[in-house]
Amino acid sequence: MQTLLPRYAASLEERRERLFDLYETYIQQVLQGHSPDYIAQIALPDGRIISVVPLLYSQANLGISPPPPPYEHAGWFFDVWMYETPVKALLAALSWDGQGEPEGWWRHPATGRRRPGGDPAKQYISG
Repeated sequence: MQTLLPRYAASLEERRERLFDLYETYIQQVLQGHSPDYIAQIALPDGRIISVVPLLYSQANLGISPPPPPYEHAGWFFDVWMYETPVKALLAALSWDGQGEPEGWWRHPATGRRRPGGDPAKQYISG
């Protein structure tokens, strides 16, 4: 499932409903034996793509692509944050504008940072 949502094309409530529709569609595909690559993708005005990718053990990654060009078809992420659940990753994707970092992640693999429960006040670096 490679569904691209325009970031500013709808109200917050409409985007939230659409993201939950996408998650429900994703679950239905999994129950039918399929393995979709993405739960949702959101296009930012600058051309970057925010993607929510399912992981094992009911977790999800929120990744952001590099700005285009020359990377528009690279097939990899500029940065990635891990979430305890796909729903938390979807909500973070919905509320993030692509600046700084998204909220609510529990692990940032590139830096080794961890935030138990997604709480920035509890951040530590895994050694």
